[in-house]
Amino acid sequence: MKALFVRYLNEIVGLTIMALMTVALIAGQADANVGEGMAEGARDVIEIRLTIED
Repeated sequence: MKALFVRYLNEIVGLTIMALMTVALIAGQADANVGEGMAEGARDVIEIRLTIED
């Protein structure tokens, strides 16, 4: 399993970064619309939990 991880480490890192950038883009777009209809300071909280098991 470790050899497989090391073999594809570059792809795993690249896909992880792209996924985080996608989450940041979506969060930024959602944050842009928050001030239009809500009171200042009132925001929804999105919690993302990721677990990795062998």
